[in-house]
Amino acid sequence: MEEGKISQGESEEEIALWGEEIEANLERADNTTRRIHDAIKAIDLEEQEREAMEKHKKNMEFERQLLEQREEFKKAREHEKAVALESGAAKSSVAAKLPKLSITKFSGKVKDWLPFWGKFRSKIDSSNLATLTKFGYLKELLDKHVRNNIEGLPFTDDGYDNAKAAILEAEYGQPADIVNAYVKNIMELPVINGVNPRKVKEFYKQLRHNVQSLDKLERLGDVKGNVRSTLDKLKGVKADLVRGNEGWRDWDFKDLLRELKKMDRHQTCRGKHGRKDLG
Repeated sequence: MEEGKISQGESEEEIALWGEEIEANLERADNTTRRIHDAIKAIDLEEQEREAMEKHKKNMEFERQLLEQREEFKKAREHEKAVALESGAAKSSVAAKLPKLSITKFSGKVKDWLPFWGKFRSKIDSSNLATLTKFGYLKELLDKHVRNNIEGLPFTDDGYDNAKAAILEAEYGQPADIVNAYVKNIMELPVINGVNPRKVKEFYKQLRHNVQSLDKLERLGDVKGNVRSTLDKLKGVKADLVRGNEGWRDWDFKDLLRELKKMDRHQTCRGKHGRKDLG
């Protein structure tokens, strides 16, 4: 480029000034490039610091949660030890308050929920025992697969309340499910072809249990339409049951139970000894 300028007749002084201007421009460009580079490094450094802070916060939060879990576990262990000590120290007083815990374990069958829950509430839940002792009894009175539903709860007063209401009653204590279970039991009663007193008595007991349960729930009317089909299952004794009862076609389940009981008493009076009254 200098040769071009010389050929164009420019003086050496002009060419020197032109060169200085070029150098100045290059220096400004270099300075601008350095500033941009420094700015990028600053941004990268700031981003790295921000990421480091976020990582530090996450680590701190994890450590905090870990400490809380350890503290909860420690408290749970202390509660369990306290319950164990209380149970051991108060066995005689507990035995006096609870008539030897004559409560059958709850198996998870909906049809067994009301009898189990009624006994548990009257003998344990309403007693003066410590809440955690009640919680311990509750766990002991549940079959393993049912108990697993509440094992994750903290061993505290709130844990006990949640076990009762939020889990067990919500799962097994729904009225519609219970009613359906009793209705199903009635529908699945076996057919009795002969006049075997033992089989008829067992049929009566099963029917009575489910009818009484539905009656307590005030839902006996739900199965009134099943009386005829249930009576028809008693093929061997149906004729004797309806004889002299002109209104038998309108029977409800209480009427059927009444006639079954009367039949047993009549047979007893005729000398069929060795059998207990259906009463």
